[in-house]
Amino acid sequence: MKKLLMLLIMLYAAAVNGQSSFERITWLQQSGVYFSSDRVTMGGIGIGGGVQFVYRDHWTAQTDAYILWGNGNALVTRLSCGYQRDGRWQPAILAALNLLGGQRTEILSADGQRPPIPQWAVGLAAAPLRFHSSFGSVSALEFGYGLSPDHGRCLHFTILSMGIVW
Repeated sequence: MKKLLMLLIMLYAAAVNGQSSFERITWLQQSGVYFSSDRVTMGGIGIGGGVQFVYRDHWTAQTDAYILWGNGNALVTRLSCGYQRDGRWQPAILAALNLLGGQRTEILSADGQRPPIPQWAVGLAAAPLRFHSSFGSVSALEFGYGLSPDHGRCLHFTILSMGIVW
C-alpha cells in the first residue's frame, strides 16, 4: 500500500510540473497538397484545422486534418513533430507523416489491382514565418516534401494558419 501511495504522489508531482511546460494551440488553416506516384495522383487546395502541443517552448507535436478540392475531393491528415525557436518569431522544422484518402486518379496494376488506400508519405516540413504571442499564433507559407512507395512524392504547403492558445 505504501508503494502504491508513493507512486500516486510521484505521478501527481510529475503532472503538476508537466502542466506548466505544456501549451495547446488550436488552429484553422488554408492548405494545399499535391501527391503523385507511379499509380496515384491526387491533391488540391482546401481548409482544415488541428491542434498543436508545445513542450518546454521548443518541442512541438501537431496533428491536423483538412479537405481538399482539385483532383476530386481528398481528405488529408498529418501528424508531425519537431523543434521550434523560442520567442515571438518561432520558425520550426518538423518531421511529418501524411495520410491521403478520397477521390484520386489511379492506374491499375498489371493484374488489375487498385493502389492501396490511404496513400501515405513521410517527409520534412519547414515553417519559416511562424509568429506567436500569449493569446495565439499565426504562420504563413509553410512548405513540406515527402516520399512514399511507388516513387511517390508529396508536396504540402500551407498558405495561412491562425491559432488560439488554450
